[in-house]
Amino acid sequence: MLLGIDFGTTHTVAVLVDPDGATVPLLFDASPLLLSGVHLAPDGQLLTGHDAARGALSDPGRSEPNPKLRVDDGTVLLGDTELPVHALIAAPLRRVYQEAVRHAGRSIDGTVLTHPASWGAQRRDVLLRAAEAAGLPGVTLVPEPVAAAAYHARASGRPLPAGAVIAVYDLGGGTFDVSVVRRTAEGWAILATAGLDDVGGIDLDAALADHIGRTAGAVDARKWRRLVEPVDAAGRRVLKGFRDDVRGAKEQLSRTASTTVRVPLLEVEAYLSREEFEAVAARPLIRTVDLVDAVLRQAGVDPRGLTGLYLVGGSSRIPLVATLLHQRFGLAPTLVDEPQTVVAAGSVAAAGTPVQAPQGATFTAPPMPPPPLQPPQAPVAKPVNRRSRGPLVAAAIVIAALVIGLGIWRAGWPPGDDGGGGGLGTNQGSHETTTGTAANAGTTKGQTFAVNKDAWYAGFKVHAGDAVFDPAKDDQELVLKATLTNLTTQDQSPTGAVQFSVRFGTQPYSGSYQGSVPTIPAGSYADVTIAFRIRDSVADPAKGVLVLGENSQRLAMIPLTGTDGLVTLEPKPVLTATQAEMHQLRFTNVTCAAGGAVPERFRQVKAGEQSIHCTYDVRYDGTEIGIDASMEAFRLVRPDGSEVAPTDYKNESLSGGDEERGLYVTFVIPADAPGEYKLRMRYRGLFTKVTDQRDVPIALT
Repeated sequence: MLLGIDFGTTHTVAVLVDPDGATVPLLFDASPLLLSGVHLAPDGQLLTGHDAARGALSDPGRSEPNPKLRVDDGTVLLGDTELPVHALIAAPLRRVYQEAVRHAGRSIDGTVLTHPASWGAQRRDVLLRAAEAAGLPGVTLVPEPVAAAAYHARASGRPLPAGAVIAVYDLGGGTFDVSVVRRTAEGWAILATAGLDDVGGIDLDAALADHIGRTAGAVDARKWRRLVEPVDAAGRRVLKGFRDDVRGAKEQLSRTASTTVRVPLLEVEAYLSREEFEAVAARPLIRTVDLVDAVLRQAGVDPRGLTGLYLVGGSSRIPLVATLLHQRFGLAPTLVDEPQTVVAAGSVAAAGTPVQAPQGATFTAPPMPPPPLQPPQAPVAKPVNRRSRGPLVAAAIVIAALVIGLGIWRAGWPPGDDGGGGGLGTNQGSHETTTGTAANAGTTKGQTFAVNKDAWYAGFKVHAGDAVFDPAKDDQELVLKATLTNLTTQDQSPTGAVQFSVRFGTQPYSGSYQGSVPTIPAGSYADVTIAFRIRDSVADPAKGVLVLGENSQRLAMIPLTGTDGLVTLEPKPVLTATQAEMHQLRFTNVTCAAGGAVPERFRQVKAGEQSIHCTYDVRYDGTEIGIDASMEAFRLVRPDGSEVAPTDYKNESLSGGDEERGLYVTFVIPADAPGEYKLRMRYRGLFTKVTDQRDVPIALT
């Protein structure tokens, strides 16, 4: 008896697979979707599912709705209690395991747990620690797109031949991911993968609610503000009911031409048409299609050569998703009746097969011969008629939006890390200090290295100070003092952006932040302590190299002594203080830099590539509603005249009189592609055919 678990950002899905290959989804509160969020009860118990959502109504400060997004944070503060991230992840996994044992009536023989394909060893280690804390037996890790590919390959009855390439489009409740996967003779190869952490079902709900606010809410702005910014538990319950109704309306508009949403406090029925919803959803969904296009190009795959384009995740049911994909690529996507269960069901089918990561590293799951995959059977549970089950499933899906909707939507989780853009600021601002706990260089004895070098990584300037190597520790310990300066235009936490390791020869050792690491305000800096446990004997620690980043990204490297091998990724300005105006759309303070410092949500581009990262302010004084001030407004023009679309941008649309500051776009091009490039700024109306553009030269050397 095997247990497959898809631990998601907003929901967790699990299936049981018996020795005959029969697959049964597990139910939680009468739904196959278990909310991934947790709430710390006064007695110290971590509540899960609907219990956690109810706890968040009375005390949201003791809740974390998306533990998966906190995987890099080390610890999370719930109320006045600091808990390790793996303990938060373990809570829903433990709930799944208990339900699996109860349903099976016997012990479980093995567990298959999925994870994003982009997760490196450090994040997978957190997931394994959580699985161990939850008591899961015989854990096997499988990348999510591989699980989806394995499900479709076996459920179709037509196994994929070696060499076949598929694309997996995964639009869940909280995030979007796309991967290109090739079937190999031995297993699977992930050719390319990327994601958006600000596009998911919750975000579409939020956009639809904002649309209602601009129409029905405009009747009484004071009451609308009371609705969306509740100050007590009663107000949060009213907001929850409204969010539930918005989610239900969104789902109904996939089946009918129109519907209504009751707006509490205002006591009005807001009319919504399918056209209105698709206008609201078009831009974020077009971003997902653009990312599919970019990932296919990165993998070197022609869309016409795809064996299949598979839709995964509950939000992929939106009809506009399939329409946009079909229009762009000329390939009809494949969507099953329950797309949210595909990854969990396919995880068991994929277990035990080698998976080659995009960077060439291969990891093989422990052998677990998968039984033949059969269509999911109805779970054994108390009878639930279709009329009553629909609202229950819808409620399970929308409650995750509740906590996020407490006046802050997505930007508050995690605090100070909304995945937005960054500029090229200077080392100014307040100075916050973090004191090391387990490893304090002031008390550590051993050999000291004055590293005294700088590197630019993930939107931070990292100054490596003193490193102390102590061979007397049980495993040997290296402690580094560093100063991290936030060069971006927004507050951000370094724990989710800058990963440290130290290498001796080819052997890497991961580092961990010590003490409470603050969120660093834009333009400010903080002192941090990073400790490395060296489990092998090191003859000459002076030959170590400090590495910033994971293998899935381009690395910045600092030798502990000397300068050989120094890679800093310092951004080089290529455009300064430029402005352009067209059709009452005015771009100002347009500044661009080339390098690997701040592209794609502050991550690094791969070796052999470089980024062009531009920040700007914009104002629109025209009359049209919905002028694009982000992705469609910018292109990078190559020397041959062809255009490069942004790989990352801060999504904004403007109406008359709107002004936005600190927006950004990022382009990624080959590193060895010098020449006379141009930054193209464009006016493109959403509802009119009026277009205009201005080109500014950029010299890349």
